[in-house]
Amino acid sequence: MKRFFMWLVVLSLVISAPISVFASKTTTPEKKSSLAINQDHFYSGTMVDLENITVGRNMFVIAQTFINQSDILMDAFVCANSYKDSGLIAGNAFVFTGASNINSSINGDLFICSGEIKLSEQAHIMGNVYAIGSTLTIDGKVDGKVSFLGQNFVLNGQVKSADISAETVKIGSTAIVNETFEYNSDANYSKIAGAKIEKENILDSTKFTEPIPKKESTSEKISSLILKLLSSLILAFVLFYIFKKFSMDAVNNSLKNVWVSLGIGAVTLVALPIGLIILFLTPFGYKVAFTMLFGVGTFFFFTQALAGITLGVLIYQIFTKTIRIDWLTILIGVATLWLINYIPYVGTIVLVVAYIIATGSILQVLWTTNNPKI
Repeated sequence: MKRFFMWLVVLSLVISAPISVFASKTTTPEKKSSLAINQDHFYSGTMVDLENITVGRNMFVIAQTFINQSDILMDAFVCANSYKDSGLIAGNAFVFTGASNINSSINGDLFICSGEIKLSEQAHIMGNVYAIGSTLTIDGKVDGKVSFLGQNFVLNGQVKSADISAETVKIGSTAIVNETFEYNSDANYSKIAGAKIEKENILDSTKFTEPIPKKESTSEKISSLILKLLSSLILAFVLFYIFKKFSMDAVNNSLKNVWVSLGIGAVTLVALPIGLIILFLTPFGYKVAFTMLFGVGTFFFFTQALAGITLGVLIYQIFTKTIRIDWLTILIGVATLWLINYIPYVGTIVLVVAYIIATGSILQVLWTTNNPKI
């Protein structure tokens, strides 16, 4: 079941991927998607009906109702209220629906989250089935393992093995389980004569045998803290000595224009997510957004380092009345910022403010460097 939930998370991320938002609103198939990504096909609309088509690679669908009678040569990603499939899926199927009726052959695994899930007598899943839903009914054949979490499970077909957690478990007379069939002890279980199950295993639902987490020793805690401090110091030294002039300009700007930097940083942190969302909802904009996300991650690494350097310079200036930017102030600032992190509530506020100021200062220096006359 652990692997089941892991793949469920993957399924959620894949289905909710912004790329599917840009699907063509026509319900007629095209030779090439409007996104033109290696023959992947993208569809959306109230009613999407694909008949007698071959999708060269992956297929992405968002629709109110989706009916598929086509062959997909790789994976299928479906998000719909109602889904019926009688085609062929050569890869895996990732499905989010209100109701699903699968009559197709799926050469890979089926990952599905749906209200009503039915695998008809014509359905043949050559891999595993990972399902969450209200009811899962299997009348067809599953070559692999079935993992299900929901209310009702009905088996009339053939599966290799099963791991079921449900309120009601019904095994029909034509059911075949080649290996182990596991189900929770508090389920309302019934089996009709004629069913062939190699082995049944009842899981005790009243006992939860979670592994006891290993208690971290004092030496391990100290080593972890030192490692975090050293990584922060290395990042700060790398920033300063590789981009020395830029770092010094940013530090000086942070000290001279605190409120301006704070304002610019705050506006940036508010506007940036909004801008990314807009890009995700714009055709081809998702490529820019993904690139920006990578850049933003790298940017905030430098922001953290600059905040430590600036704090060290400020502390040194307060006690000596002189400005010094070198290894000593970097060490003082990063270590102080590291210690502040462990002060409840107040420490978090100080860190956030420091990072916002550093963000604003970096943007100011970047702007003035590229626009020296302004």
